[in-house]
Amino acid sequence: MRAHCALGKVAPSAATYRAPPGSCCGPEQIEVSTDGVGVSGTVVDVEYLGAEMLVGIRLDTEGGVVPERVTVRRFGAGNLAPGDRVGIRVLGRAVAYEP
Repeated sequence: MRAHCALGKVAPSAATYRAPPGSCCGPEQIEVSTDGVGVSGTVVDVEYLGAEMLVGIRLDTEGGVVPERVTVRRFGAGNLAPGDRVGIRVLGRAVAYEP
């Protein structure tokens, strides 16, 4: 069973739930790339915090639904700027919980 969320279909850490599980991911599991892999979105803001940064990304949605915004923490130097197109994907399994 996979959990469905704004970041796509994510494999939960356990598959013992009667209903589709909710899920959450740690910041180290979210990868941002500029090669178009994953759920696409547009960088809306970047906040530099020394050796890391917070990147605000508005995800693309279908059917005119209001786009969702996610904030991703990245480590190391980066060259992302507002307006850049990026892809987001989840690495590994999400923590599953009963909704």
